[in-house]
Amino acid sequence: MKNKLLTLLLLLSAISTYAFVSDTIDQKYIQLFQTSFPKAQTVIWQEYPETVGVTFTDAGIESRILYARDDSFIRLTRYYNEMTMPYHFKHIVASRYQGKKIIGVNEVSNISKDGGVDVGYYLIMEDARNSWMVKEAVEKFKKNTSTK
Repeated sequence: MKNKLLTLLLLLSAISTYAFVSDTIDQKYIQLFQTSFPKAQTVIWQEYPETVGVTFTDAGIESRILYARDDSFIRLTRYYNEMTMPYHFKHIVASRYQGKKIIGVNEVSNISKDGGVDVGYYLIMEDARNSWMVKEAVEKFKKNTSTK
């Protein structure tokens, strides 16, 4: 029960900060989103002073995107469990935290103005006595600037 409560609290805190639902989301954001995620379900839009957010489910994974007002994509957050983790990362975490159970993963991808991407993983873990969150593995991807 405390696992579900912890996961729910983290999800709610991530999507509720100063959010309000608007009836008039600019169509450019909706079109941009629908092109990238045509099979998204349970889509909920929020407007913030400097960004537009959308929370949705895609392929069974709860996700959230923030778009800057200049239409750029600035953050993608995905909420999933150990079974959905990338294999290489799951292997590293299992060897690093032996005897611990992963009960949730928050994957946060931040896109910089130069097109690079930083991906961080926040693991919600537990053992027989405690639950906690650990920030693990930040992967950095630089924009490919080579030309052919």
